[in-house]
Amino acid sequence: YPAVDYRDVELLQQFPAPGLPPLDDTQKQAISAAMKQPFTVIQGPAGTGKSVMASRLIHMLSLRNKMVPVSGVKPQILVCAPSDQSLDVLLGKCQVWRECHKDHDFDCLKI
Repeated sequence: YPAVDYRDVELLQQFPAPGLPPLDDTQKQAISAAMKQPFTVIQGPAGTGKSVMASRLIHMLSLRNKMVPVSGVKPQILVCAPSDQSLDVLLGKCQVWRECHKDHDFDCLKI
């Protein structure tokens, strides 16, 4: 992977997330804003693509963590969900692209 600046969202959006549908323009804008913030909340009614967008965001954050040099610290991503069911849906979507990136160091811990 090339070294990138942590704000280089456009470059990160070019990496495919296998198994996920493409994002619409609103979702792309939300992802871009989320990538530049230390904390992000994704909320909305059922069926609006929250899980797809969250999975894509996790994918991009994990790619960024792999590409941006950090001295001695392994960056982590914390994901919270309102229920076990919604977390399972999100983890299922992450599992699809995770299986396609065998070289991608991505471990999940569900508590």
